[in-house]
Amino acid sequence: MVFGYKMTSDLGFPVFNMMGELIDRKQANDLIAEVDRLVESGKNRFVLDMGKLKYINSSGLSVLIVLLTKARKNEGDVVICNVTPKVKELLVITKLNSVFAVTKDVESAIKKLK
Repeated sequence: MVFGYKMTSDLGFPVFNMMGELIDRKQANDLIAEVDRLVESGKNRFVLDMGKLKYINSSGLSVLIVLLTKARKNEGDVVICNVTPKVKELLVITKLNSVFAVTKDVESAIKKLK
């Protein structure tokens, strides 16, 4: 399954609903460009909703790190939510669960960003 995302806004925070399989950085070029545009417009805090993300590999994890770096360089942050068991296991193995804030749902993620 191909990677895709849909951006919505919840209480003024961009929420990226990720879906499919993120296995190549090229798949996320549009997502990275959209985050760049948001950062340029002054938005620096984002939610990554991974409820429909079926699979992610090391290349996909590097995309998450790129997004986090862009946000933090601009005094913002990224919160991950709705993580599937497979993705959660990968975050634990790579210890990225200690780098990213991980919450159970979008509402909790937004509270974390406030």
